[in-house]
Amino acid sequence: MKTYLLVSEIIISIGIWGCMQIPEGNNKIDYEALTYIKSGKPVSPEPLAIDTFYIYAEDENQMTSLIGEFFLQEDTLCFADRALTSVFCYDLNGKYIKSHLSQGRGPQEL
Repeated sequence: MKTYLLVSEIIISIGIWGCMQIPEGNNKIDYEALTYIKSGKPVSPEPLAIDTFYIYAEDENQMTSLIGEFFLQEDTLCFADRALTSVFCYDLNGKYIKSHLSQGRGPQEL
């Protein structure tokens, strides 16, 4: 019986001790006092992976064959279409802006 009372007193003591509040000062970090350590070598950013993006075109002359390469030029998303020998330009929301080059024998045509 004494062992049972001793064990129950220990469990109750641990429970009460675990429920006590932490003093306010011990639970905060003073971020202004942290020292800033700058490394000597520059950190290169990780490559950006785009999962999905949508292209909007108003008519069929603004569509691509989707065989080619996408690339960014400043704030313009461009698609170099291999099948149609054209470069289609879109804004960053995917809306068609203009195209450069095309198949043919005239100026700006290949």
